[in-house]
Amino acid sequence: LMNTATITVIGTVISTFVTTLAGFVMAKYKFKGSKLLFNLVMISRMVPTFALIIPIYFIMSKMGLTNTFAGVIIPSLASMNSVFIMRQYAMQIPNEMLEAPRIDGASEWTIFTKIVIPSLIPSIVTVGMLTFMTYWNAYLIPLVMLKDNAKFTIPLIIQSMTQNMYDPLNYGALMALLATSVIPIVLVYMYVQSKYKSTGMDSAIK
Repeated sequence: LMNTATITVIGTVISTFVTTLAGFVMAKYKFKGSKLLFNLVMISRMVPTFALIIPIYFIMSKMGLTNTFAGVIIPSLASMNSVFIMRQYAMQIPNEMLEAPRIDGASEWTIFTKIVIPSLIPSIVTVGMLTFMTYWNAYLIPLVMLKDNAKFTIPLIIQSMTQNMYDPLNYGALMALLATSVIPIVLVYMYVQSKYKSTGMDSAIK
């Protein structure tokens, strides 16, 4: 549980920030190659994870990150689905909300942290929830990256137990683990559902 919680919390926080920033840049900044970059994001969404697992393992191995939590967290940091979602929400931000602080001399970082992030709270919560579930239920990448049993996540322990690595199979412990693994998802959902609110961006420029 602690292994899974560590990977999930760290991965969710970093990934949500990265995808929010990337989505905002793609939505509101026009630069050479911006359309090509977005098209690459759309194409990459069609590529399944299992098709990339060999190059991912090769890269992590070269970086010395196999059998580490970082090797599990990094491959999923820049989720293209999350970037796409954040871009679509960021496109709804009126340009007037960004131009006004620029005229007053605000930096781009100030605009992002003080205006964009508060305006995108509902979408950030949505992406954060999806990212949390992705990390919490991740099976393929941890299976390939982690070799030490002491670093196994919940899905790997469940898989190990059901393949009779623990003989005889303790059905009571398995059911307890399955029930316990659902609790964090339920608690997080109960907490964040109150954050699904209208941004009110339509009235922000009035």
